[in-house]
Order: sequence, then C-alpha cells, then structure tokens
Amino acid sequence: MDVIPSFSQPEVVVENIEGMRRWLLKGVTVALIADAHLKAPLSRLFVFTHSDGKEASFAALIFTKLPSVGSLLQSLSEPGQLVFQPPLAGLASEFVAVSEDRALYILDTTGRRGTVVTPGLLPTQISVIIGDWPLYQWITPAVPITDPFRFTERLQQFCTVLSATLRDAYVERDTPPPVQRITLHIPHTEPQGMAREISQQLESAFHRFVPRSSPIAQEVPTDMPSDRFSDVGGQKAAVEGLGMVLLALSNPERYQQWGVRAPKGVLLYGPPGTGKTLLARCLAGEARAHFFHVRVSDITSKWYGEAESRMRAVFQQARAASPSIVFFDELDALAPSRDGAHEASQRILSTLLDQLDGLEELRGVIVVGATNRIGAIDPALLRPGRFDRLIEVGLPNREDRQAIIEIHCRRAEDRAGRALFADFDWERLLRVTDTFSGAELAEVVRRTLESRVVSPAEGPITMEELLTSARAVRSENKQRAQND
Repeated sequence: MDVIPSFSQPEVVVENIEGMRRWLLKGVTVALIADAHLKAPLSRLFVFTHSDGKEASFAALIFTKLPSVGSLLQSLSEPGQLVFQPPLAGLASEFVAVSEDRALYILDTTGRRGTVVTPGLLPTQISVIIGDWPLYQWITPAVPITDPFRFTERLQQFCTVLSATLRDAYVERDTPPPVQRITLHIPHTEPQGMAREISQQLESAFHRFVPRSSPIAQEVPTDMPSDRFSDVGGQKAAVEGLGMVLLALSNPERYQQWGVRAPKGVLLYGPPGTGKTLLARCLAGEARAHFFHVRVSDITSKWYGEAESRMRAVFQQARAASPSIVFFDELDALAPSRDGAHEASQRILSTLLDQLDGLEELRGVIVVGATNRIGAIDPALLRPGRFDRLIEVGLPNREDRQAIIEIHCRRAEDRAGRALFADFDWERLLRVTDTFSGAELAEVVRRTLESRVVSPAEGPITMEELLTSARAVRSENKQRAQND
C-alpha cells in the first residue's frame, strides 16, 4: 500500500497511487472512493473524485451527523446558521493559506490555490476540495486527464489537508483525535456509467438513516426449511464443503475465537438438476436459519433504479432476520460478466458487490448462489472475500444414484403409508440410469408411481416398470438435445 504522509491521526492513505492515476487516465465522471464511519462527535466521511479533462479533482464531505429528510428540506428552503464550522484557525497556522468568504485556500508549491476547506451545502457538513466540485459533473461525460504529472503532488496535498482537517475538527470539540486510517481506493465499477453508480452508492449509504419502504420485502419467498443433509442422496463432497459454512451460521463464536473472518458466500455450480437448490435449503435447515430464495424476476424491473433498490432491500430483510441465507438462483442471469452486459445488469452486479463488500457487515447472513454456467458469471464476484467457496455439484455416481432412488421411493411410501415397491435388481436399473441427474432420477420414480394412478394393476411396483420410465426419460433427453 502506498501511504501518503499526514501530520497525525486520523490519517488518509491511498491504496494504490499509480493504479488510481491509471484509472483516472481512462476518464471518470464521478466516483466514490472512500466511505468511513468516524468517531463522535463526527459521524461520516465520503470522498469523491472525477477527471475534468486536465487534472483529477477530489472532494471530501465530513459530517457531524447525516441529515434527515426534514433537515434536508429545511436547509434548502430556510438556510440557517451553520452547525459545523470548518476548523480554519488551526489549519491557517499549519499551511500557507488564503482566507476568503468563510473558506481557507491552501496554496501549493507554486503559490497557486490548491485545496480549499469550506462550509458544506448542509448545516452539519464541511467540505475539503481540490479542483472542481465532483458532484457538479454528474451530467457531463467522463474526460480523461491530460496532465497526469502533478497527480501525486495534488493527491498528497489533498490527503494531508484532509487528515489535518479531521484532526483539528476533533481538537476544536475537545475530543482526542482517534487513531484511524482511512483508505482511498479504486471502486470495482468501470469508469463508464460511474455517475449513475455514485447515485446508487449514496442512496445505499443514506437510506439506512431515513425510514423507507422495501418494495421487495413482501415479494421474496421466505421460510425456515425442514430439509436436512440426510435428505440428499450422495454429493458427499458438496455436503462436506458446506460444513464450514454451516459452522459460520450455527457457531460463529468459533471464528471469533480464532480471529478469522467467517465466509460471506458460497457458489454451487454444476449441471441442471443436480440438487443445488436442495443443498442450499438443507444448509438453512441444518442451521435453523431463514431462507430467502431470490430469483431473477424478484430483482429485475423495467423502472430505472428499482432493481438496485430491490437488491438492497433483500439484504436489509436478511440482516433483520439473521441467521439467514440469501439464495440467488441462476446467478449467471443476475450477475453476468460486465463485458458486453446490459447497463441494467451492470448496475445490479455493482449493487450486489456493494452489499458483499459492505458498508454494513453481513453478520449472520450467508449468500449462496447457484449456476449451471460458472463461466458466465462476472469474475469480480468469484474472488475470495465475496464468494469464498466454489463447490461443484456434479452428476451422481453409481452409489449416489442408488441413494437418490431409495430416498424418493421411501418418501413415496411414507406419503402412502404402505409398501409400494418390490425388491430391485439394482444392477440393471443403475446401468440404464447412467448419467442421469438427481432431478431425472426423481422423475423416473414419479412417472412410475403416476402410471399406477391410472392403471388397474395392484401389487408392488416392479423393476420393469421403473426401467420403462427410465428409458422414456432418456428418450426425451435425447429429443431435447436434438432440438437444442
């Protein structure tokens, strides 16, 4: 990490100066590069950047408290006395500066005005800015910087002044400045479309302080499954892989005892019908956790911004019901690779990444995804720290197929309250059902039972009846493959 020096704590550092310079060279309309909670009496710090065609600009918003809807409306209609005054006296004694109109302009090494510290637009906020005010650039196109040579010097002055402003703000309020490192980092979102992304990030940051309805709260199916891993035929490797995730939900103290972060998410991938949804439900059942089954139709919307709001509402609902599991079915359709993806899909993906990376920690919430096409998912979602575990759920082997058939036969007999099946010649049945998925095996048993519903035959179901159903399922699979 490249550290930009500051006078004292709190200090502002840059994760990767050269990487940020290259990123801004591409052209950035506006981006949020830091969001930090501050010790009282301060509350929150937001840092923005944009490229204005020559040099990059940076702006910090420091709040004593985030505004409510009422205070926002009042500040716009009835400007009143400032609650949060910038610590200009302390800064003026530390820097070569010019005071003008309640603002302090810090001069750079050439004697030009560089960073400015000024009262903010809101009574509880002050601003630290170098260059143009980035939020004015929302409606302008991204323009690559053409003078990158003074980039490091300007960023160094901005971070130094911001660190000093934070420190002096505490000192003026008779509060010892906290030891805190605030990191400026490159967002995961690409430069294109960053203006829209920033509005979503600001909404995500502010809406927790302003009561609002959750449009998806009544739409996402929620239950506490009774399924257990014993209901799964085979898939021993997948069940073992989910064991550590189960521990994170059922006994999080073990992770805390060893000072390690619990996994945030797990991705189940494999062919259709192999039991990925069942495994996710079993995980929730074993952990006695709420299960939120999120489908693509639960999130997508024709209205701009609605899909992102629904995504945030899902996580808000899951946090309130922890321990809980948020299960994204067909994750590849919800979070496809951003190369060539529609802008709406990119916004949904960005919102999902924001929730995983977290302004608010996912305590007691595990995210589980399922996909048949792992290669279609955006790689940013698959890195450690987001989906920590990738678990393959493949086609069942010989022993697994027998276990699956036995489970479905036993369930049918439990529902009927009597014995339904004769003794099986497993060798023949397993040979005919080679390469069948769990769903196809379940269909073989279901069709065999269904044939008895319309048949006058009595007595136990024979092996020949099961074989007939298995051959019919295989024939239909071949027909589907030809049509595809």
